[in-house]
Amino acid sequence: MRATEFIVEQDLDEGIKSKAAAAALAAALGGGAQGATDYSVLDQYRNTVDAQARATAQPAKASPASAKQATPQKTKAIPFHRDDDPIGQFLKNQPNAPVAKAEPKQAAPAKKAARVPEYVPVTENPFEPRLKKFAMKHGIADPTELAQFLAQSAHETAGFTKLAEDGDREYFFKLYDPKGNPSKAKTLGNTERGDGERFKGRGFLHLTGRDNYTRASHAIYGDDRLIQHPDMVATNPTVAAQTAIWFWNTNLKKKLADKGFKSTKDVTRIVNPGMRHSDRRVTWADKFLSALGIKRG
Repeated sequence: MRATEFIVEQDLDEGIKSKAAAAALAAALGGGAQGATDYSVLDQYRNTVDAQARATAQPAKASPASAKQATPQKTKAIPFHRDDDPIGQFLKNQPNAPVAKAEPKQAAPAKKAARVPEYVPVTENPFEPRLKKFAMKHGIADPTELAQFLAQSAHETAGFTKLAEDGDREYFFKLYDPKGNPSKAKTLGNTERGDGERFKGRGFLHLTGRDNYTRASHAIYGDDRLIQHPDMVATNPTVAAQTAIWFWNTNLKKKLADKGFKSTKDVTRIVNPGMRHSDRRVTWADKFLSALGIKRG
């Protein structure tokens, strides 16, 4: 079977199933309704297509010298849905004709994300970027809140340089001890002589008092290790960061859940109820807010 016959006859026989379809085809070819009844128009069309195929298939005469080198040319099949093929046009417009797939639309180029300003550390202390990363990993990811956390930590530790509160035994006796300052000692949960110095401020937020050390130890480790070894909070930077995160998430997140962290004074009132050095803390906050690309409203 020739390729032309397969394309025309087989698809034609499958595509034309009724007299109505034949009549439409005959009309498309100019044969009218009578041509559809005896299929004479179809026969005429087939004969014309076959004649064209045979003419195309006949090889051109070649000289004896070039006959051996000539390569037989293969007859190309006539495309079924060519624009100048009335049968193809007819079948293409039938209800049961296969629907051509639409070319996939190219996706619109993605919009560039807003450029986030690069964080420039406020201090030169290597603890600062590490504490920032640690805080973001443990729930302090909002830029304003993060700035306030870093500001309070920077103030309490003199720019991340001191992880323990300065002072001698006499100083802490008068400041936090049950005998030296009963009211303050009660607030901090200090119950035994020597608790003032034993549970002085340590870590990035200067965790202070027996009560805070006990709750932090149970929350982080599930035991009393920070009661037995309170110096860990100052000598181990990881513990210093863990206790600071614990204090922040336990106290500030709950108390400022509605207000938010825009006000440095509201934050300071929880970290240091005596509001000591409030102005300095505001200055630190402004620096960290700026470093994180935030402008005060």
